[in-house]
Amino acid sequence: MNEKHVGLMLDAGFNFVQGGSFTPEAMTRLKDAGVHRMMYICSRTIYHELLFPKWPQLKTATILTPDQQHKVIYNNPARYAGCYNQPAWFDYVTKLMDQWQETSPRPAWAARRGAHGQAQAAGDRDGPVAADGVRERAERAEAGRARGASGKLRLPI
Repeated sequence: MNEKHVGLMLDAGFNFVQGGSFTPEAMTRLKDAGVHRMMYICSRTIYHELLFPKWPQLKTATILTPDQQHKVIYNNPARYAGCYNQPAWFDYVTKLMDQWQETSPRPAWAARRGAHGQAQAAGDRDGPVAADGVRERAERAEAGRARGASGKLRLPI
């Protein structure tokens, strides 16, 4: 979201936002206005228009329909389903987790389910929340790395 969206949110009295899709300028404006932010990673969504140009390897990490089309999820053509079994998707999600950990020292992992079945925040200011299942997969990956594999993944539990 950009500053125009933030202006509308502030005019409407928002004091809490969810997600990481804000431009740096928009996020600064929200923070300056005292708005709290809950980061969120949907472990299933590939926003293809945004991500394919930056992460071309994600083109092979989507779930395909029987007729070999990208699976659209949540009835939103902007969202393709990422496949957990594809290393490119798993690597992308874990890099997001690493990135958010660098900027948010207190991530929150919640077991409550939201409208679409995703885990919802228990509520740390600016703490990332990973959707259901990502934490468990990340813990398994970390266990593999501890046995000698390389990679960067830190999970504050």
